[in-house]
Amino acid sequence: MEGVVAMSKRHIGILAVLLLGAILAVCSGGLMAADQPAPQIAVYFSPHGGCTDAIVRELDASKESVLVQAYSFMSAPIAKGI
Repeated sequence: MEGVVAMSKRHIGILAVLLLGAILAVCSGGLMAADQPAPQIAVYFSPHGGCTDAIVRELDASKESVLVQAYSFMSAPIAKGI
């Protein structure tokens, strides 16, 4: 019986993660104006993969505000961009 209970808890956890992802997808789509293009996603690797340059570019392109949550970071270009 323990195996059945453990299996069902695992399935409940997986379903909860999938449901949360679906809710976030619906909510984020609902917050976008109809005339806005879909957000672009890019992948960078570090070091020497362009991460810092991409972050600084986005900071420079910000128009209103930038929210940052960080314990610490050591990048002078990013600190200057913020």
